[in-house]
Amino acid sequence: VHFAFFSPLALRRPWGFHLRNHRKLMIIDGKIGFVGSQNICSDYKTWQLKQIDWIDSQLSVENPGTRQLQSIFLEDWEFTTGEQISDPAYFPDTAPIGSSYMQALPTGPDEYDQSFEKILMTMIHSAEKRVTIGTPYFVPTPAVALSLEAAVLRGVQVDLLVPEYSDQWWVDAAARSWFYDLLRGGVNIYLCTNKFLHAKEVTIDEKMALIGSANMDERSFRLNFECSALIYDTRLTEELLTSFDKLASESRKL
Repeated sequence: VHFAFFSPLALRRPWGFHLRNHRKLMIIDGKIGFVGSQNICSDYKTWQLKQIDWIDSQLSVENPGTRQLQSIFLEDWEFTTGEQISDPAYFPDTAPIGSSYMQALPTGPDEYDQSFEKILMTMIHSAEKRVTIGTPYFVPTPAVALSLEAAVLRGVQVDLLVPEYSDQWWVDAAARSWFYDLLRGGVNIYLCTNKFLHAKEVTIDEKMALIGSANMDERSFRLNFECSALIYDTRLTEELLTSFDKLASESRKL
C-alpha cells in the first residue's frame, strides 16, 4: 500500500498544515467511485459509546463521472508526492449509463477564489420553491447568510438542519451566533438531537442536489481542499429530501 501525508507540518511552511485535504474519495479500477462525507477513522466508535448514531452521505458513481474523481485524486497525489501517474489503465474506456447528470466540483486554495462559496450562492439564488441544507458545521459568510434570507423574501422555503452538539464545541458556539438573524429572516432551523449529522447536503427545488465533503463554514470556503458532486436528477433529489424531512421531524425546531 502506497501512502503519503498531504501538506505536513514543515518549518519552511509553518502555516501550510492549515491547508487540509478534506476530500473523501475512493476510486476502484477507474470504473467505480465514491464521494461524500464518509471518513475512514475511529471517531464513529466514540459516538457509538454515547449511543448516538453518526449520519453520513456517500455517493456511488460509475463510468464517466468516475474519470473526473480519478483526475482529482491523481492531481492531489502528484501535488503531494511529485509522482505523475498517467497510465491509461487508470482511465478505462467507459460508456455513459444511468439518467443522472453529475459534475465533480474540486474546490480549494488552488481553484478559483472562494469557488465553493460562489457555487453555493448561485444554487441558492436559483431556487424558486425550497432550499435544504444539512451540515455538521454551519458558520456561513455574511454573503451566504444574506442569500438565504433573500430566498425567503422571494417566497422560497429555506430549511437548515444541524446537530445540536457536534464534536467541535467552539464551532457550535460560532454557528449559534448566526441563528438569531436567520430565524428573524424566516429560515427554519432544526437541531438534530439524537444523532450526529456529519453529512453535507444541499437540495434545490427537488431537481438539484449537492453532496460532498465541504462544510458550510469558512474553512471549507477558503482553506480546505474539498470535493463535491453536483447532481441534476429529480429522483435522487427527492430521495435526499425524504431523508432530510425524516431527520427534521425527529429534531427540535428552533
